[in-house]
Amino acid sequence: MIDTLKYFVKDGVYKLNNSTDEFIFICLPSADTSIGKLIQYKYNEGIYEKTGISYFLNSYQEGDIRSLFLNRDNYEMLGILGQNYVMSEDETKILKG
Repeated sequence: MIDTLKYFVKDGVYKLNNSTDEFIFICLPSADTSIGKLIQYKYNEGIYEKTGISYFLNSYQEGDIRSLFLNRDNYEMLGILGQNYVMSEDETKILKG
């Protein structure tokens, strides 16, 4: 079983620690591979909209500015898609609920 406090999990919904819920990040597989990426969504009038910013989870080195965004210790898990968040079919919008 995956430890959700140590690793990003597929379809996991996250926010940066000590930040508002204005931005959330979704962990999705990249092109049906085992490589994951975090995709950023921004809150806008009741829904989260895709921003176009994403980070591949294996593309940084310690000390790199990207390590701030890719280190699991810097995130709080808010939920999982299909449980307490719903994504549109085109993956451009997310609704909490």
